[in-house]
Amino acid sequence: MNIRKILVVGGGTSGWMAAASIFKALPNVEVSLVESKSIPTIGVGESTLGQFNIFLDMLGLKDEDWMAECNATYKNGIRFNNFNDLGSSYDYPFGGRDRIDIKNKWAAVRDCYNLPINESYNEWHNDNSLLMKYNRCTKNTDGLLDAFDFRYDTSYHFDSKLLAEYLKKFCTGVEHHYDNIVSVNKDENGYLTSVVGEVHGDYTADLFIDCTGFQSRLLEKEMGSEFLSYKPWLDNDRALATHVPYKDKSKELVNFTRCTGIDSGWVWTVPLWNSLGTGYCYSSDFVDDDTAEIQFKKHLGTDDVDIKKINIRHGIHKEGWVKNVVAIGLSYAFVEPLESSSLASTHECLLRLVRTLKDRDCCVNRFDADLYNITSANDIDSWRDFVAIHYAASSRDDTRYWRHQTQEKSYINLGRGKFIKHNVINDGITFDDKYQGLSQNLYGYSGGWTYVMAGNGYKIPAHKRQQEYNAYQSYGLPYSSDEVEHLYLQWRTRIKKLTSEIQKLPSHDIFLSQHIYT
Repeated sequence: MNIRKILVVGGGTSGWMAAASIFKALPNVEVSLVESKSIPTIGVGESTLGQFNIFLDMLGLKDEDWMAECNATYKNGIRFNNFNDLGSSYDYPFGGRDRIDIKNKWAAVRDCYNLPINESYNEWHNDNSLLMKYNRCTKNTDGLLDAFDFRYDTSYHFDSKLLAEYLKKFCTGVEHHYDNIVSVNKDENGYLTSVVGEVHGDYTADLFIDCTGFQSRLLEKEMGSEFLSYKPWLDNDRALATHVPYKDKSKELVNFTRCTGIDSGWVWTVPLWNSLGTGYCYSSDFVDDDTAEIQFKKHLGTDDVDIKKINIRHGIHKEGWVKNVVAIGLSYAFVEPLESSSLASTHECLLRLVRTLKDRDCCVNRFDADLYNITSANDIDSWRDFVAIHYAASSRDDTRYWRHQTQEKSYINLGRGKFIKHNVINDGITFDDKYQGLSQNLYGYSGGWTYVMAGNGYKIPAHKRQQEYNAYQSYGLPYSSDEVEHLYLQWRTRIKKLTSEIQKLPSHDIFLSQHIYT
């Protein structure tokens, strides 16, 4: 199949990200977008991960080009309040040093000096944790922070509707139509030949990108790709969203997303330049919509808010690419946004699609589609498992919802993957495999899993093989008492000096005023 003409069906953030990707990365391909004025977009305040910068690189965009137009701010990590237990808090800073030797040293010092697990783990492994702690920002051009790359270890908060509007202006070579799609036409082999608009009739293309949101107008309804629910893993199926004004912007405009566990779910707080985007993600199995709204307003401390209600469809379609239809964003899959996974899955799938099309000058076959489907499913299943561990590892049991997550619900044997996976992207195959690695310490933890487990009080395994050890022989690697004392003093001295230097850096709001909102 030779792709020379692509039609994006649906607008919003995913639609315009798709159009921008094709427009910029595939200049020899004709790209059009058709969207409906009568179908509202889901978009709320978005929180991203560092991988979003790779998408921006593909578009050739610098922070100064787009951030001010999208009320954007920086994000150095995520803070989880009341997730492990009421009154508790832990951070997940981006980037860091995920090395076995550092884990070994930390494990030995931790045991000898009875260090608090989360805070000490973060300080040993990630200088970015101190930027979060003191709400400071730096481009690190002087190398003050070890293993911190401002471009890829800092991400963003922004208004997703404004980003869609910005990308709409960015896509100068994209033909744009407003129309309602009423039907489709197919050839004898089941490939789409056109979608039919209510106003302008047929829109033809070689490849159709479905960005129609939860309705999955093309992939599911026309191509018949089966929807597989994530309900066994993740219970939250509703969300309430709003924006609230700052009370004290200098203090509230922090460089992290805040996730706070409450009665029947959790509340996100995304600091935008002009307001706080916030919402309540909850499960209808444990609370009705009216009561959830009361709980949310109680958390906000005000009734004077306009609330948008969203029905969440958790899950993934068995195939994201069927014949000549590829779904991107909500029309393909959705994992609740606890780890900013919704937008992450969008740009990761787009980057994968662009790579696939560029490989052989837009000539693709079933093999290409199968590889795309396997790797995309691996990626999103991994997000599902990563989000699930935030609940599984918690100690909360103070409400019916949290009791279910931590005491009653088993996350094991929930189901196998959709494909025979060969670790194309991720370390594990299913949650069962991750669970075995976590519980038996056979493989240790890696990446963001380490911060979540440490935040919930688990002692991160150091060596790859579980062995008997004592305080001076961490996981089979010998450290004398003098060596452990030296490591401890070395760490304390470094953190004291680094803290002093970091506190001299500009706060998040001042940094933005200097570099973006000048």
